[in-house]
Parts: sequence; C-alpha cells; structure tokens
Amino acid sequence: MKKRFTKKMIGVIVLLFSAGSLFSQMVPDAQLETGNGKGTPVNIGKAFWNFEAEGDEAFSSVTVADPGILEYHVPTHIGQGFTSVEDAERGRVLEMPGGAAGAHPDSTIIFGNSIPYTGNAPRTLMFWVKQGKSDEEPENDAWINNGVVTSWGINENGERFTLRFSNQGMVRIEIQGNFIQTVDHMIEKHTWHHIIAQVPDMEDASTGDIKIWVDGVRYDEVTTGNQEVLINTAESGFAFGHNQIIHPTLFGYIDEFVMLDEAPSEDKIFGREATTIGQDLGIELEYPGLDTDEWVYVNDIILSADADVVGVEEQLQINAEVLPEDAGDPSITWDVEAGTGFAIIDQTGVLTGIDAGTVTVTATADDGSDTKGELGITVVDPTSVVEISLEDARVYPNPSTGVFEIQLPGSVPHAGYQVYNALGSVVKSGQFNGRSHILDLSGMNGLFLLQMQTAKQNHVVRLIVQ
Repeated sequence: MKKRFTKKMIGVIVLLFSAGSLFSQMVPDAQLETGNGKGTPVNIGKAFWNFEAEGDEAFSSVTVADPGILEYHVPTHIGQGFTSVEDAERGRVLEMPGGAAGAHPDSTIIFGNSIPYTGNAPRTLMFWVKQGKSDEEPENDAWINNGVVTSWGINENGERFTLRFSNQGMVRIEIQGNFIQTVDHMIEKHTWHHIIAQVPDMEDASTGDIKIWVDGVRYDEVTTGNQEVLINTAESGFAFGHNQIIHPTLFGYIDEFVMLDEAPSEDKIFGREATTIGQDLGIELEYPGLDTDEWVYVNDIILSADADVVGVEEQLQINAEVLPEDAGDPSITWDVEAGTGFAIIDQTGVLTGIDAGTVTVTATADDGSDTKGELGITVVDPTSVVEISLEDARVYPNPSTGVFEIQLPGSVPHAGYQVYNALGSVVKSGQFNGRSHILDLSGMNGLFLLQMQTAKQNHVVRLIVQ
C-alpha cells in the first residue's frame, strides 16, 4: 500500500458524488464564490490530484499551492462511470471508464474554471497509469488505443496541449497539429507505469523540445511532426479524458496526477531525496530502480583564476573545483555581484569587465545543497591607470651570483624587460607579472644592462654577475 501526504498538505477540498447523483451536463454554476469573485478563471499553478475516495465516490481531492484559490478547482462537470477502486499495488486509484467518440461528456471530468499553463510557459505533468483492466474480457482492451489522459486549449495549431496514448501503448504529446511520440510500445497492458511529460523552461519552446520520461528513464528515441512549430497553448478549461478532437478517455486506472508550473531539472525530479518533486508536494513517488539514499551533495566549491584583475571590455576565465569529486550533481550556476564595479559572467565561467571597481564572482551548486564559492576580482580601466615610475623599481642583490629579485613600486600594466650583455646582444627578455619578479642569469658573468619598459617609460639598470 502506498504512503500519501508525507508533508503538511497546503489545502484539500473533497468532492463527494454518489453513483446516483452524477451530473449529466455542463454546470457552470458549480463554481464556488470567493473573495476574488464568482466564476473567475484561475491558473492551476502547482496542483496534485489524489484519488483516495472510498466506495462509489466519483472524485476525491485536490491540493494546490495557494489555499486562497483552492475553492476555484471544482469540476463544472463530472461524467458517468468515474469511481475509485482499490488496487493491489497502488491502493485506492481513479478508475477511468474509457469510451468511444460519442462518449463525451459522460466519461470526462472538466474543470471549466481552472486555467492550466498557457503560451509557451513551462509545465511538468506526472502520473501513474495502468491501461486495461485485468478482470475485463481481452476484447475490451481495444479502448486502450488513443486513450486521452488530459488536455486543454483550443482547436488551433500550436494552441492545444494533449497528453494521450496512441496505438499499442506509445506515449504521445500533441501540440495541436504537431506531436512528439515514443517510437517503442512503452506502456504494457495491465501494468503500472510512471509517466512524465515536460515543456522546458525556455522562450519559444517548440514541439521538438518536449521531454518524456517513462518509469524514471528519459526517452530520447521519439518521432515528431514539425519540431519547429512553437507551443502557444491557448487559455481554456482543463479536462481529464477529452481533447475535443480524439474523444476516448483512458481505459484503465490513474493515480497521483501532478501538474507543475515549472520545468525542474532531471536531478531534482529523481536524484535528491529531500527535494524530489513528489516530496515537495507531499507525495511519495516510487520510481523503479532509483535509489536516492546514496546521493552525494556538493560540500565545497573552490574558485580560482590566473589573475585577480580584469580590464574593462577584457575577459578572464574563472575556474571552479567542485568537491567532493563523486558529487551526484557537480553542475554549478555562475553569477557575479556588483561592488564598486560591474562585470558579467557566462555559464562557462568567462568574466567580462564592464565598469572599473570591485566585483564578487559566485558559483552555486545546482544540487540543492546551497553550497557556494566566491572570488573577488578588480575591474580596471587601463586608460585611467596612472603609471608608477619604473625608476622606483628595486633590483637586488646587485652584484649577484646570477639571481636577481626585481621589485616594482606597484602594479605597472604591460611592463616588459630585456637583458643585454657587453656586446649589446639580448640574452633574456620577458614580461612582468605582478610586483615581484625573479631574474635568473646563472652561468653568466660580467656586466649586463637590464632595460625595463612600458609604452610610456624606459628605465635601465646596470647588473653585475660575479
């Protein structure tokens, strides 16, 4: 038997319909009056349908993220044949009656006053399903074909979102006029499966961007229609078991139907014990073969770079070491916080200076651990730097046995050097990095000239190697 509501429920409304009092037609006045006004459509947001009603009660409970809009989620119509039954594996579940083209509205649950996700807004649908009824005659399994689970929108290309099963148990998500469908027959008859369909959190999402998981595994082998057609779901009521084009409802059972107004990453859905979607909503979802007990969180992020300064309109690569090395999700999100200066950073860690001053680069673990690494960087404007005189540089010891230390008086941008022997030949050259530099002339003897220079300065120091 499954466990339910492992965390505090945000709100619950129980709708009790006996077998003798089911609606047989649309009833708009079933919408409840609240402080927000009667009959005002409300976006569903995060919602969870849990079918735990006993006996012949046709529908049971709804949990939504905002209790203030809970009373809007009342069906304007519940068709005949819906009931809940006890299942050996899942406990009490909703029995879907199935039906042919003429079955609507008698086998449909309609929420005429609830608006799901419109336009190309992200969405995630999750549910357990078992197609076919093992105690029925085999010929009745024909109702499995084209069974619609849920749909909303209008009958225009791109504007209707439908999740259904096509012939032989393939999972199919339709954006009216286009589709994405598993190529294999994923859904076996008389067997519980967990399905996830997701429209990603991105602008201009198209049919080809939809993701499908079956029993915890991302399914990449799909067939599609025109993948470039944009998802632009129209505003409308929401229904179980009907899309106004393909009428038959699901013939079988459904349980723990979840709708989210977001597109969480795969690791959030499956990998983290504390933040699994189901647990966020107070649901305990059981995924075959997925063990979250051994999940390893990120506990440290160490940031580094080759320099602690970057010029205006110049770039600097920031590096991140994520620990421990066996973290379940080592991905990070880069950001930069303005101080007295300003910079931007992309998601590969490349920092670009914008305005001179100080900034703080941050990298935050994506695994929900809130682990963060920080690194301070100074943005400088080379055109506004006042050069420090090279004449104030110190070179010691001098004379030397061959190794000299050069101390510059401060940060001198783009400073270089050449070392000449008594014949005027260059024996060594290079660039200064920072304020301190080691010059090694070991193995050489005699008098040398060290020339230090920038675009604006030139300073010469005599060196003696004994």
